[in-house]
Parts: sequence; C-alpha cells; structure tokens
Amino acid sequence: MVELNHVPARPAGWRIGITQRRIAATSTSFARDALDADWSTWFAARGLEGSFVSIPNFADASHAARYAESWGLNLLLLSGGEDLGLSPERDATEDGLLAYARRTHMPVVGVCRGMQLLHARSGGLLLEDAGHVGYRHSVALATEVAHVNSWHRWVIKELAPGWQALATANDGTIEAMQHERLPWLATMWHPERTDGQADIVWQWIDNLRGLRPGLKAA
Repeated sequence: MVELNHVPARPAGWRIGITQRRIAATSTSFARDALDADWSTWFAARGLEGSFVSIPNFADASHAARYAESWGLNLLLLSGGEDLGLSPERDATEDGLLAYARRTHMPVVGVCRGMQLLHARSGGLLLEDAGHVGYRHSVALATEVAHVNSWHRWVIKELAPGWQALATANDGTIEAMQHERLPWLATMWHPERTDGQADIVWQWIDNLRGLRPGLKAA
C-alpha cells in the first residue's frame, strides 16, 4: 500500500516537456491549449521511459523557462499544430523555451511545425507547398529509405546555417535535420502517427544523450 504522503522518485532518463497547439477563443468557447492524442500512445509504447509533461502557452512567455526548470526538464519537444504566426502566445512561449534550451544546452526535438520553427529562428526560409499535405512518401536516410507520413504545407529546400540534413524527400526538400553544435534535431513528419518511423526517431533522440553533459546513455 502506497502512503498518501509518499512522493515517488523521479524516474531516470528523459524528462520531456512537450508544447501544445493553441485553439483560439470563439463566441461560444474560451481559448484552450491542446495536445494531439497520439502523443500519449507514442510515449506509452516506449514504456513511459522517463516522464513527460505538457507545457502551457503562457500569456506571459517569461514563465516558460521557469516552468521548464521547475519540472526538471531535460528534453524539449516542439509539437506540430498551427502555422507559425497564428498564435502569438504559442510563438512567444516556444521562443522563450528555445532561449532557455540554448542557454542550458538542453536537447530539443521539433516535429512538423517544430521543425519549421527551429529553421525559421535560425534564419531559414520556409516555402509553401500543398503537395506535402495528407499523403505517405519515401525519404532517403543515411543508409536506407523509409516511408513516412506527411501533413505539412511548408517545406525547406535549403537549410539554414548550422544545420545538416538527416532525411530528404524525392523532390529534394529536407524532411529531417540535426544541428551541428547543439543537441537539437527535427522531423517534418509526425513520429507519433502512423508511418511515423518511431524506432528511427527514438534512436535519434537517444543519440542526443551523448551530446548533453550529465545525461548518460542508456
């Protein structure tokens, strides 16, 4: 029997903070934050190795870094969702979290919008291309070809300085990338959804352990 005042030890490994989309208020509902339901399934399939917590979109973005620090996060996951610029609260929150991650050398994983944010904040250009929305396609990795989902209408044809490609589509657009100095990586596809190549993405994530001081490899 677990005592009510007992606080379980924090599990070893990743302590992941995941950002959320902002659903705007309407005439009949208040604004709210939301997370794709597939993420909980994705984490559970990994056996909940470590722990994860969703990060609110703060009205005062200065709270974002304090929130990450208070939860002892050691991995930031920038999830997918609305286009950049549609939610000032989300943009500001994620910018604040990225500044904190850069300052503390915390690993970051961007997914879809998250990859677009990392690229744009590095000075890169995003191009609109509706041909990448809602279909499955192949990507070339270092030593193999994989099939992935595709739900993004913004593409990257030329990487911003400081990034290198991990995967490219047949049309030459960049589908995954990793930073050359920081422990940051990103995918345009959604690893939490069908055809997400979860094993490949988890391997990339686990490889970040060796790039973060004090985080030992499993």
